[in-house]
Amino acid sequence: MSENTSVNSSTLTVDSSTKVRRPPGAARILFAVSTGLVFFLTLGAAVFAGGLEKGYSDLGIKNLPVPTELVFAVARVLKDPVWLAVIVAGCLFLVLLALKGFLDVLLKFLIGLNFLWLVVFLLATLVTWGTVSKLLGRGEKQGSAFPQMRHQLGRSGERQGG
Repeated sequence: MSENTSVNSSTLTVDSSTKVRRPPGAARILFAVSTGLVFFLTLGAAVFAGGLEKGYSDLGIKNLPVPTELVFAVARVLKDPVWLAVIVAGCLFLVLLALKGFLDVLLKFLIGLNFLWLVVFLLATLVTWGTVSKLLGRGEKQGSAFPQMRHQLGRSGERQGG
């Protein structure tokens, strides 16, 4: 029996009965783009959440919901320049490995993991923001010092004159 090997752009045929599928380059590029998108959206949401964390501490709330704890923990990690550099280096390393083809077996899983993280983190950020908004609404009705915090979060419609 002779072994017939031919190379096509998407399929490698060894023998006439064995086919090994190669992931297309588009999946590698999708992983690289999704990793960058997820990183920058997470960073933006974490910066936004950093302002909300001050609001929670001003309110004196001790027992935070789990999504809020997650958002604040990620915001604290991303504020530290060393951790930020480590995370950026890790993302770049994974993207380079994927583009070179070393992660072909895991690409679908990693792309799914990227978008799962994005959805979970953005929903947690929205829950956190919604909770602060509700607390600010209650504080205004009670006449407390909440308007100052509301202004810090950018929800005040009034202009402060100098």
